[in-house]
Amino acid sequence: MNDKIKSYEVNAIILASGHSNRFKGNKLKAEISEKKIYSYVLDLIESIPFKDKVVVTNDSEIIEYAVKRGINYEKNLNANLGKSESIKLGIKNSKINSKGYMFFMADQPFLKEKSVVKLLSEFEKNPDKIILPRFAGKKGSPVIMPISLKEKLLELKGEEGGSIFITEKNSISVEIESEIEGKDIDSLEDYNSILNYFDGKN
Repeated sequence: MNDKIKSYEVNAIILASGHSNRFKGNKLKAEISEKKIYSYVLDLIESIPFKDKVVVTNDSEIIEYAVKRGINYEKNLNANLGKSESIKLGIKNSKINSKGYMFFMADQPFLKEKSVVKLLSEFEKNPDKIILPRFAGKKGSPVIMPISLKEKLLELKGEEGGSIFITEKNSISVEIESEIEGKDIDSLEDYNSILNYFDGKN
């Protein structure tokens, strides 16, 4: 059976309402290979049959792009309160019951469909576990949280994320061979190193 056409009992939540303080501008609108950073993850999620999909953002351009791709949105009016607000809004506005939530960062443009499917397939076998990727041995995103952690996730505060709940006993790490897939873009230095990486490929 082709994994691409399976329907997963997981809601995709894309976090896209950070302030990009270290980037000195909206990093999600910076371009890589003539394509804006946020569009990579949204295009990826459009191609995967999640039970529900929602992006949390305040940006009208990102909202418009998401709607055209069948992705719901929720505005985060309290983004200044930290990452936890986006997480909670994503959960509260996931309109369909599911077995878990897969949290994506909108600044991770190199993530591939086969890697996401690999994580989802592991969760199907272990729906009571937290599933997280390791890129060259380093923990990264996206992470799948089981529905059993919903109430705890809704109690997060400030910059807390679901990672505070991860232990060796309640989680499974999945190795992703391509280290570049785990690369996110937090600063101008990160962005410039990525551009240099692609220049070296050409």
